[in-house]
Amino acid sequence: MRSDPYNAQIALTRVNKANQGAKFAVLMVDLDGLKKINDRMGHDAIDSTLRAVGETLRETCRGSDVIARYGGDEFGVLAIRSTGDAALELARRIFATLIQRSSASQQASGMLSVSIGVADTASAATDRDKLVACADSALFEAKRTGRNGAVLYGAEAL
Repeated sequence: MRSDPYNAQIALTRVNKANQGAKFAVLMVDLDGLKKINDRMGHDAIDSTLRAVGETLRETCRGSDVIARYGGDEFGVLAIRSTGDAALELARRIFATLIQRSSASQQASGMLSVSIGVADTASAATDRDKLVACADSALFEAKRTGRNGAVLYGAEAL
């Protein structure tokens, strides 16, 4: 199931119904520095950045993964039939592609960085709300350890 970014709660519900018993991972992708981009480059730059991130996620994730806009500067990815190492590898691909594609001015000014938290049903939780909370916890750990990286819930920052 491939989709445009849409409401994360709807996505979680659909995945639970379609993949009962299947293992999956949740990736919380947070764009650090959007306020700086807005302050220096304006709303159009934010809109352009968010569209580019959505497109990058669609291109980087598998067709079976579900992508959702989770909040102002956060996206969620449900990596279907993916756990631990595979989900972390996806997070690394997303991270590398987003950084590679960010504009030279955003990179040079240090305005944009990407933090990703990963949690999977094999090691974190099977309840959807707890799984999202675990991914969010991993995301905050990625931010705490310097941003621009990915953390698997219960593992060291990478």
